[in-house]
Amino acid sequence: MLLNSNQISNYIKESDFSKRAQIGIDLSVCKIEQINVGSTVRRDKTEIDPAGYVEVPLINVDDIELWILEKGIYSVTFNEGINVPNDCAAKITHRSSLYRT
Repeated sequence: MLLNSNQISNYIKESDFSKRAQIGIDLSVCKIEQINVGSTVRRDKTEIDPAGYVEVPLINVDDIELWILEKGIYSVTFNEGINVPNDCAAKITHRSSLYRT
């Protein structure tokens, strides 16, 4: 069963930039970091060197703040927070515009 945005709002700390949709809440970006290193995968954990995370600067173009992303792998930090109950699961799906980049 999927929850609507009003039901989800009981579990999410919305920010000034959040936008409620019919089924879900659009999250907003706080920070983007490009990952420039590989990782070590073990049976019990995966390790990524934090020095390989390079923050992508937020720039201003014609009074619009934005990030310009080159082809690559990124870590995205959101403005919103979430508290998922033990008997539930949450899924974050990025918008189709990110697929096209």
